Amino acid sequence: MSDHDPAVEGWEHALAELEGHVSEAERMIRSQLVTAPLDWRPPADLGVIPDEFVFRARHLLRRQQALLDAIPAVLASNAAQRRLAARVGDATARPSASIYIDVAT
Repeated sequence: MSDHDPAVEGWEHALAELEGHVSEAERMIRSQLVTAPLDWRPPADLGVIPDEFVFRARHLLRRQQALLDAIPAVLASNAAQRRLAARVGDATARPSASIYIDVAT
């Protein structure tokens, strides 16, 4: 294969982009600060993965599986935080009073 093999370059780009998305998702799981979802679509024209990328792709798959395993705990934690925030808000909110303004002048 030459240094400019389109299949190798395509796989390199696709894996690098997906690794970046996984790193961002891992950061969100650790911090529990969710940002807008990252849009990623698998390229349709990659063909068979070159042997040199198989280990890297398997490692990436393990990282994705770890993220999937972590999501239920994060969702449960977020739900508990929302319930607590609602209770605190209910307990500390002042009842609203009606306000009348005389606009007839």
